[in-house]
Formats: sequence, C-alpha cells, structure tokens
Amino acid sequence: MDDATFLRAFEDRTLSHEGFDHRGHVRAAFLLLIGNEFEEALTKMRAGLRALLEAHGLEGKATVGYHETLTRGWLTLVAGCVDRRGPAVDSEAFLADHAELLRKNLLLTHYSRDRLMSAEAKAAFIEPDREPWPVVEDAGGTRSGCSC
Repeated sequence: MDDATFLRAFEDRTLSHEGFDHRGHVRAAFLLLIGNEFEEALTKMRAGLRALLEAHGLEGKATVGYHETLTRGWLTLVAGCVDRRGPAVDSEAFLADHAELLRKNLLLTHYSRDRLMSAEAKAAFIEPDREPWPVVEDAGGTRSGCSC
C-alpha cells in the first residue's frame, strides 16, 4: 500500500487491526510528521489511534486502548530522526534508514517497564525515568528525539 493510501486508511479508520502493527504505527507517525508541525501531528495521531481503536472495539479497555505516553514517546523518537536527517523519499525509505525505530521495546531505553505501563502513563504523558530524550538541534532550536 503506498503512503497516500495508507495515511488515508489510517485517517478514515479502514486499516485492519491485524494490519496496523508496530511498523504501521511508526509509518503513520512519519507520514503525519512530514506534513505537519509536531503538535498538529500529535493531535492527528491521537485522533487517528482513538478512532481506529474504537472502530476495532478496543478503546477504553484496561490492557489495550489508547496510551498517551507511548503515542507521544514514539512520535518524539520519529520526529527526532526526521529532524536529524531530514525527511525520506517515502515511509519505506525512512523505515529502512531508521530500523532502530522498528524495535518495539525502544522506549524501554528511556522508561522502566513499570513506569511506562502504569495507568498514569496511559492516561497522560509522563517523562522518562531512565534516560532522558536525546537532544537534537534543528533550525527551529532544540528538540528532544532520536539520536540517529
């Protein structure tokens, strides 16, 4: 599926639950970031994830459902990679250049498992308790993100 079709399916809630794996989450984050400022991309990611979870009957469940710290944390890592190296030709090229983002447990570099999986972290963004976000310099100043 090309990037435009994938993003459209994400936004209109037609991606299958099985087809929207970790790679799909990172791909959506990249596509939203290349077309939007960080806060707007975050707003769209939140809305898209919640809509997909609702469409698949998963929103609001204790062990699944929307997780704010995971969402913002992953978007931060992807944004750092985009800021550091610039946007790629497409999401497949981006993922090939940033294979580290495909490691599902990458956020555990920054968070203890207990903190990341807490109810508090699910409900609202919390800062890391292990390693702070790497600092990435860009034209607009300093941002946190991937050190790729």
